[in-house]
Amino acid sequence: MPLKHATETLLVVGLGIAIALCGILLAVLPPLGISVWPWALLFLFAVLYPAVLYPLLRRRRAEYAFRALHWFPAALCLLWLAAQLLTEVVPSVFRVTDTLTWGWSSPGVALGLLLLAWFSLAVVRQRARRLGVIALLALGFAGVAVAGRAWHMQERAQFALASLLSSAEIAADTVPNLAHSSDEREENWRMSMRRRMRREERLNDRGDVAAHDSLSATVQAAQSQTSALIATTKPSRRGNEALSFGRRVVDAPPRLSHTGPEATGVLLLGLLAAYCGVLHVRVQRRAMS
Repeated sequence: MPLKHATETLLVVGLGIAIALCGILLAVLPPLGISVWPWALLFLFAVLYPAVLYPLLRRRRAEYAFRALHWFPAALCLLWLAAQLLTEVVPSVFRVTDTLTWGWSSPGVALGLLLLAWFSLAVVRQRARRLGVIALLALGFAGVAVAGRAWHMQERAQFALASLLSSAEIAADTVPNLAHSSDEREENWRMSMRRRMRREERLNDRGDVAAHDSLSATVQAAQSQTSALIATTKPSRRGNEALSFGRRVVDAPPRLSHTGPEATGVLLLGLLAAYCGVLHVRVQRRAMS
């Protein structure tokens, strides 16, 4: 019996969610030098998901491309593992892993959703519904990625997980030894820990700056309220002009707002432009035939 349209649409939605979830979890995994078990559990989930669905897809004669797409989360896990092993051999290329996990693994998730949208374009059945759901998933993931970069949630979650796994191996009242070691593997692990500690210190410094800016804004608001109270008790034309000028100075924002497009937004615009182009070509071909 062939795969029903509604069932296939539900599987497309589930696969899109699995790809996004796998990307988010890959972004917070600790390096292999700290622990390999988080990656092993995630890889087990990425393999069990298509393995459980494979008998259904085979019995209902699903397309081979759709069957292969279910192994995309496992391919992402293997790519992350290859990047980690390369970093262990050549520590200077650690930026490869940072590129793969940038923005909650936005490059890999965008590629997976793009392949899923391409499959939905090739299949006529419930095309608009599937593309709409994929677009909503892409927009939701883009919002999470932008918010994560704005509030540094990815770095904090990754450092917290690495610290939790490291504290399970050392005593609670001891400090890990991060001095230079002659052992190459030990030195790679200590290098990654030193890099993460420096990143956490930068995040804490940024948090202190933000708290100082918030305190300054509160003091300025209190000063403006005091000036307004004095102006209401002793009204005068010159005093009102000075008060209005003071309000304009006090109400100035403490920092400039962010401008310019985010990389994730540009990537989504590219996906939308590609979809419009493919749709235009298909309409022209249908009109010519």
